[in-house]
Amino acid sequence: MYFDVISIGGPILIIILAIAGIGLFFFVERFIVLAAIKSAIRKGDDEQTFLIKVDRRLSAQKGARADEIHEIISLMVERLTRNFRFISTAITVAPLLGLLGTVTGMVKIFNSLDKTENLKYAGQLATGIGEALYTTIAGLIVAITLTILLNVIKEMVTSIENELTDIYLKAPVTKGLM
Repeated sequence: MYFDVISIGGPILIIILAIAGIGLFFFVERFIVLAAIKSAIRKGDDEQTFLIKVDRRLSAQKGARADEIHEIISLMVERLTRNFRFISTAITVAPLLGLLGTVTGMVKIFNSLDKTENLKYAGQLATGIGEALYTTIAGLIVAITLTILLNVIKEMVTSIENELTDIYLKAPVTKGLM
């Protein structure tokens, strides 16, 4: 059944499925990294490491300001959001490829209609319609799914950012901090 759908959807459907696989790969990679960081923060393993990094960056300065701490945390968050652009690109490209599949399917339909005599080529019409529908459906499913997954890991990053800010605010003041 699935191979029938793929063969009807044609090469564009295969490309959409490949994009879905790439998007899911980057989601899983980021999810694993972010889950490990959240777990370490909850256990308190990363608190000291984080504070030492902040202290080292600010120890050369006379006093740290809140905006400097925010900048350091922002740099850390930037690293956490690595590979998000691949997921975002997959979200954007998948429905566009679905529409491309729709257009190519419709072209096949119209080419078949040109040759049709009393629906002699009904099979070609059905194939063109199938390609049009399957690629559109696949593109939308990929975009919707990856949008939801991207929002899940964006929320994880926001949570980590908030936890790092809380760790800093609760930390005792050292010579380089404030």
